[in-house]
Amino acid sequence: DDLDWVRRVLGEQGGLVVEPYFASVFDFSVQYDRDLKLLGYVRLHNDRRGRFQACSLQKTLTAGAGEAVTRFFYGKSRQVQQMYERELPALLRPHLEKAGYAGPLGVDAMIARAEDGGLVHHPVIEINPRYTMGRLALELARNVVKGERLVFQILTRRHLKARGAASFAELAESLEMASPLELVTYQNGRKGLRSGVLALNDASQAQAFLAVLRVGQSADPLLL
Repeated sequence: DDLDWVRRVLGEQGGLVVEPYFASVFDFSVQYDRDLKLLGYVRLHNDRRGRFQACSLQKTLTAGAGEAVTRFFYGKSRQVQQMYERELPALLRPHLEKAGYAGPLGVDAMIARAEDGGLVHHPVIEINPRYTMGRLALELARNVVKGERLVFQILTRRHLKARGAASFAELAESLEMASPLELVTYQNGRKGLRSGVLALNDASQAQAFLAVLRVGQSADPLLL
């Protein structure tokens, strides 16, 4: 029930943002390190209610999102990137300094469909002053061959049912056997993952969630 959700959020967080519904066509996050140093962009994969499912990285952030989205994001004027390279850090810095915060920070954003059918940029949906899922994806990318697609996904108990697995341990074993890891040496002896699936938490102890890394190209951005 929506009203129960509103009461819960107000009780837990003390406030609620109410705004028009936006038809998102591309969700992404922008990751900053200490002192608002821009680290990079990560694509977000959310469900219809806007809840996080996975995030991904690949050579071109908007690959698979359509030519219109790619042109919009990488436009000649670079308006989207300039927002996060210059404008947003300048706006956020005094507020973070006032709060005494100088740690990692993630900004969720999206490109949505406007009423006239065009695309519109919503630069800030949420600001997270912490290590985020997007930041974790960037750190995981350090172990992946540059340019290979990386998907970091959180699987839940509904994925057990979808896969016909009795436990997260069984699910992890099934996924890893179907897509074994391939570790290669490239670029001056550096080693990295080129393909495969890896469970990131102890599947034998998992009760509600299983974090999974998938490396390599696939038609579907989500593992399950």
